[in-house]
Amino acid sequence: LSLAAQLLDTIALSVLDSPEDLNNQELANILWAFATAGRGDRVLSERLVQSLMLKPVAMTQHSPNNHNNARNGNLFKPQELSNSIWALATMGTRGPQQQISISFTADILKDPSKIQLFKPQELSNTAWGVGTLLSKRPDLTQQAEINHNQTSTTSPDAKAQLYHDETTAATSVLRSVLQVLKNSPDTFKPQEIANTLWACATL
Repeated sequence: LSLAAQLLDTIALSVLDSPEDLNNQELANILWAFATAGRGDRVLSERLVQSLMLKPVAMTQHSPNNHNNARNGNLFKPQELSNSIWALATMGTRGPQQQISISFTADILKDPSKIQLFKPQELSNTAWGVGTLLSKRPDLTQQAEINHNQTSTTSPDAKAQLYHDETTAATSVLRSVLQVLKNSPDTFKPQEIANTLWACATL
């Protein structure tokens, strides 16, 4: 292994021991680093995402009043959410926490006071990430074959419901992003528009 790979493996072992000790920014940065390095790991990403979703979700803009909290990573920033979704999609791993993260994102973007804090690039990256996560999942027929060959405690009906819920949450994310794009098209770059529309085409 290269020195960088060994370092990432060391970080992974440390993170798996106590992910709750990391703040929002650190969790998001580790996800981004592993995705960029092409070292996606399902167990690691599950633990990181689970810890991230337990953190405060109060979005923030940089201002003198919240500078200290933002600096300490105690407030969830739009870029951290966007980077996390992008990282999960880039890793290509899939697990329950990744699926829940789409609903988590949908709830945040439904809030007008939060979505207005996102830059067009962050919204576009979030849409692309959600679209990519959905494009990599097996369809229900393929999932049934996988379930047949694997031992699972989740019933087929429950899995179908999770599949439906994931699609509903993803649709909500994309509708929220499209609404911003519709209201302020001039703020989006052509590539950001293309990425958003591609994500919509995955549904």
